[in-house]
Amino acid sequence: VMSWTELMELGKNQEETQLEAALKKIAINECCTLVFTSGTEGLSKAVMLSHDNLTWDAYAASKYLRLEEGSDSIVSYLPLSHIAAQLADIYIPIVVAAKTIFADSDALKGSLVKTLGEVRPTVFLGVPRVWEKIHERMMSIGAQTTGLKKMIATWGKACCLQHHINVMNGNMSEPYRYKFYRWLVFSRVKAALGLDRCKIFLSAAAPISTDIKKYFMSLDIPVTDAFGMSESTGAHTLSKPDDFQIDSIGRAIDGAETKLENVDKDGQGEICMRGRHVFMGYLKEPEKTEKALDSESWLHSGDVGTLDSKGYIRITGRIKELLITAGGENIPPVVIEHVVKQELPCISNAQLIG
Repeated sequence: VMSWTELMELGKNQEETQLEAALKKIAINECCTLVFTSGTEGLSKAVMLSHDNLTWDAYAASKYLRLEEGSDSIVSYLPLSHIAAQLADIYIPIVVAAKTIFADSDALKGSLVKTLGEVRPTVFLGVPRVWEKIHERMMSIGAQTTGLKKMIATWGKACCLQHHINVMNGNMSEPYRYKFYRWLVFSRVKAALGLDRCKIFLSAAAPISTDIKKYFMSLDIPVTDAFGMSESTGAHTLSKPDDFQIDSIGRAIDGAETKLENVDKDGQGEICMRGRHVFMGYLKEPEKTEKALDSESWLHSGDVGTLDSKGYIRITGRIKELLITAGGENIPPVVIEHVVKQELPCISNAQLIG
């Protein structure tokens, strides 16, 4: 293992001509990395991402999130075979000179919270299951709280949730009661989780329930969504704690375009993306590339959703999941499945078959 100081010394001993020669061998439109998707139609496909895809998306995402150069820190614990982890843990930190701290290999088996407590990151990206695990742990601790402490916590959570709902609706003011509970209760809660310095709380890779989001909002931890694909170099939409909608996956990063195709009477259509973050194609699979990427460079996600006048995108299902009734009506099962889980908490997974 080479230390950072040793690496810097190694660089000082290298001639500039060596760097220039290496750079001349690289073109921004050449493939930089291959990311393998989990194929639903057989073998995984190799997504070709160029140097420009990676540098542009990393810069655009860091700018959208208002990350400050040299002041942010990130915990790396997700598999780096996924583009989301590569972008968050490697490329964005390079762009903004952030620190990346690598967690132990058993992070997802229980040691992550300990690592968070030691690192106290300023940005944290969690998949829904990680947020669910933290939620379960906090609920267990909360169940043991009684008396005056429980009353104060209940009042504080209601106040904090309402504050973030107000922020979501455009009211950025911070009432005295919210500041009081933030100081008295939630600063300690976040410190116990190692999130007291964290300013960006992201969820990505899969849908996260609205109830989980509301719970964390009540703890002054507004978890917001990021959305993208391997084919869009990870981030296409992002949300910020002061710019989000609880039922939305966010808005497109600056410079990226979104459109809906084949829109139905309810305003739902396939989410398509375009921009410098859209991939080069699938390695040695031109037919599949043409299926995903049309002649106007729009990437077809396969996700069905809506796009409002403010640019917020909401996902309602997948094209392949749509159920077509005898009357010809398209029914997205995700919405119904979510209602079933909401009405029957004993059910963790539901599947609508038709």
